[in-house]
Amino acid sequence: MSNRLRSSDKQSISKSVTLKDIADELGLSKTTVSRVLSGTGRISEETKNRVLECVKSYDYKPNLVAKGLATSKSFNIGVLLPGDDEQSDIPFFHKCLSGITQEAALHGYDALVMVSSGNSAEHLERVLRQNKADGIVITRLMEDDSRLKLLQNSALPFVVIGSGTADGIVQVDTDHENACCEFTELLIEKGFHKFLFLYGPEEITVNRFRKNGFLKALKKCGIEEASFRMSGNNRLLSDVEKSLMENVSFLPDCIICGDDVLCSYTLNWLDKAEIQVPEELMVASFYNSNLLDRFTKVPAVDVDADMEGRTSVSVLMSMLKGERVEEKTRVDYSFIRTENL
Repeated sequence: MSNRLRSSDKQSISKSVTLKDIADELGLSKTTVSRVLSGTGRISEETKNRVLECVKSYDYKPNLVAKGLATSKSFNIGVLLPGDDEQSDIPFFHKCLSGITQEAALHGYDALVMVSSGNSAEHLERVLRQNKADGIVITRLMEDDSRLKLLQNSALPFVVIGSGTADGIVQVDTDHENACCEFTELLIEKGFHKFLFLYGPEEITVNRFRKNGFLKALKKCGIEEASFRMSGNNRLLSDVEKSLMENVSFLPDCIICGDDVLCSYTLNWLDKAEIQVPEELMVASFYNSNLLDRFTKVPAVDVDADMEGRTSVSVLMSMLKGERVEEKTRVDYSFIRTENL
């Protein structure tokens, strides 16, 4: 073994080097080498340096499967994505998952995707029972969420992307209520005073925060009830079309949509009706995505979903190390295409 390790072509044999090979080369036990690599146990600095130098020299890559068995870790992060047919293609979740997988890979982890309809905990229960994940990221929080209750009763660390009302939950999110409040105030400052607000189901937590932000801005700016209407529980194109038809006679000067999907539905309907945006009617969105890229005159709240995903994993890694983390970590927002107001 020593002769093979000391050959000139170390790079070509690096893939075949094992933990035992490293231990034999240095005259140490496999346990000692393993403790150095895992950072556990009391090992002298001299021994640590010898092991690390040898590992670096041969570009040794630990077997993560074996490492997981030895440490009772799966090296998986469970990611709960919504499974509703009308929600599964929202760009937010695609970008969020991309950020999660990339950040997890930097820490030697893989993302184990779990799709759940509503707040069903069936898939999560199975993952917890079989110890398939070392931590969990929930990408959408529901009202009275059964998955949240299940995790709170388990020993597994978890992070929620989104804001909730329960105490003691580690959350990564944008301040949607404040963002929507400021955005609505901006619209009012620009001269819009008659609003139709279309938003999604309130059992999805973020929709409640967006509604609260909208109403807060109207109150601050003294907009009376006769000057706005709200239509909630919109999910599908047919829901949006019905809401718009029911409010045709209201004649708003600005339609605010709770998210990018509802906004794209609204813009397509207005296009068919030959109503010019923004010349005849302003349309704005409380969330921006590539769904709105072709609608270059639609102002929106912009949130970095990729960064929310990356941040959630970073926070979860700190929790897995036993480090103290903040209960709420905020990701900044901005307003885009406001030059069209």
